[in-house]
Amino acid sequence: MSELRDSFYRETKRLLELSYLTGNSDNVVDTEEIQAWVLIATYESMRAFHRPAWMSAGRAFRLVQLMRLHEIDSPTNPSLPDLDPTETEEKRRVFWMAYFLDHLLSMRNNWPITSNEHVICTRLPAPDADFQSDQPVLGAFLSEAIMDVTPQKKSPFNECVILATICGRSLFHAQQDSIRFVYGDLAPTWTDQQQWLDKILANRLRILDQSYTEATHTSNPLLLFTHIMGQASVIHLYKGVKSVMGAVDKEASGAGYHRRAFNAAQETVRLAKGLIEFNFLRIHPLMPIPLLLCAEFLYSNRGSDEAFHLLLQELLQIFRQLKNANDPRQSYIDLLGLSCTNTSIELVKENPTVP
Repeated sequence: MSELRDSFYRETKRLLELSYLTGNSDNVVDTEEIQAWVLIATYESMRAFHRPAWMSAGRAFRLVQLMRLHEIDSPTNPSLPDLDPTETEEKRRVFWMAYFLDHLLSMRNNWPITSNEHVICTRLPAPDADFQSDQPVLGAFLSEAIMDVTPQKKSPFNECVILATICGRSLFHAQQDSIRFVYGDLAPTWTDQQQWLDKILANRLRILDQSYTEATHTSNPLLLFTHIMGQASVIHLYKGVKSVMGAVDKEASGAGYHRRAFNAAQETVRLAKGLIEFNFLRIHPLMPIPLLLCAEFLYSNRGSDEAFHLLLQELLQIFRQLKNANDPRQSYIDLLGLSCTNTSIELVKENPTVP
């Protein structure tokens, strides 16, 4: 089966590359081409082909920009009234999948975000149930959805987009702070920005807990991924705080985030146990990203408290039981050795008995 998957992957990518090299530069880009690049990037990430995944995601997002999918719902878009509602909704979904993938890969590798959320004038996708039943439901704009504490429509994917946006802002703030430090600007508003993000994230986690029961997310792969993404977002915000620790009050900011990040890691481990019951083909293809982020956090802090070491060992035991989609004979442990970060590679070297 893996040989068949690889064959489809290679042929699809070959055709996409051939289309690009031999096509007319004035040819109209279609939605299917972007969808194909998003799928290619997702597959490459799943296979731990990190550099190709980043390049393929970049290709998808440049095509998104070329089609101006970031402004589908702009009042200045003259073609909006003439478009078929289903076709328009499909374009929204393609745009937000590319946006989410860009943010997730940037989170994982501490890379700059490609997409600037402040120029986006495309509504979030309609909930799947409404889309599948051809119900003409308009999603909210991203800025509205982030601030909405009582959403009327439930959508796990939209929650993933919001969580990724929060992480993207934190990543941008940390990267921006590094630049300011070089120029001698200590950015006194940094703590205000981070506290605001922390408050928004707390609201999103509360909404997730209130909107979906335990029984629901343990039987729904996307929902379980969303809950784990939520906890990974808490850990990611802590990483942002830690990266600028010299510019803020450690006791006031760092300690509180450190404690919440550990609590998030505990919840991640608890949720990850539910993955053991899933067939490996049902697990979200991007699941390794938040799980490895959690493992790296625990490993990096293992010397601060014995509880970190014990929780890391518990998570590694879960990794041993999760089949690797690359090769069902392997486990998630093998993904650590293929990681794009030094922390995961060091984790494997320090634990020679891990496999």
